[in-house]
Amino acid sequence: MSIVAQTLTTLQELEIVRGDWRALWRRAAATTVFQSPDWLVAWWRHFAPGQLTCIALRRGEELVGIAPLYHEEGSRRLLPLGISLSDCLDLLLPEENGDVVRLAMQAEIAGAADTNEICFPDVAPDASVLGLDLKRYFAKKQQDQPSPELVLGPADDPLKNVPAHQRQNVRTAENRARRRGCAVHEIVADELPRFIPALMQLHSRRQRQLGHPDVNQDMRVIPFFTESFSALAREGVVRAYSIACQGRLIGGYLGFLHRGRASYYLGGFDPEFTFESPGTILIGHAMRSAAVEGAHAFDFLRGGEPYKYAWGARDRRLLSLSFLPRFSDVELAS
Repeated sequence: MSIVAQTLTTLQELEIVRGDWRALWRRAAATTVFQSPDWLVAWWRHFAPGQLTCIALRRGEELVGIAPLYHEEGSRRLLPLGISLSDCLDLLLPEENGDVVRLAMQAEIAGAADTNEICFPDVAPDASVLGLDLKRYFAKKQQDQPSPELVLGPADDPLKNVPAHQRQNVRTAENRARRRGCAVHEIVADELPRFIPALMQLHSRRQRQLGHPDVNQDMRVIPFFTESFSALAREGVVRAYSIACQGRLIGGYLGFLHRGRASYYLGGFDPEFTFESPGTILIGHAMRSAAVEGAHAFDFLRGGEPYKYAWGARDRRLLSLSFLPRFSDVELAS
């Protein structure tokens, strides 16, 4: 059966394919939550920084591939949905669908481009997009940000690979917090619309204290997070924890557990409780919980912040991939 392509150019069209897209995402082996429609459709709803150019491939009624792309406003670049707030950008081309689907996607992307660059920053080493060979374009790859990760120990010793001094830090922080009456709680899906704005406030306070940029300055971020994390929680992949002291929220953790990998996406804590180290307690709790659920890796996601290496994390390098037009000798001479 032949492959039929459709270019989706409106939010309504994204919503129409959302169910089939989610089914495709569930089937694909080498995916992250950042390829889920629950993440990317929400991102487009709240940001939409250009002209949607999302390519969907079908074999009969079955969706077999999707390239969630858009033409950037004010430039001639073709970019993936989710950029800047996603950690691993990619197409969704499950290996089970074979070369026929990949070749069809290559042709559609090359034909739809009309651009001077097709750009994929923050690409994982096993990303599907790395296998594309686009006609009239050459691929330029270079190392991008580190994405430190830790190999988790077994369920009965999940912090086995964490350095001894950091394991001691966890025990010390937990004892201090216990003496002050602090406790960790799991955040369920229905609590996320209240938890996320509170966590973002803690995150902002901590970022300002460190002199870092504050993502919360963009008023679209909290509605996006609330929609996307709530939808992904219904898919069972969100892991969220809080730590409270006498009814006061002093720290929060927001992440994922998907296909054996736990990922730490966002955290924050009240600077007044630095002595109790809420962030250390929450990361340790998340690691233990993930190991009990069978996770083999804890991914700190992109960025080389020093605290990640204190846990014994080792770099996995993301890649930056650009497809640039090939020019003929005539075009170069002109």
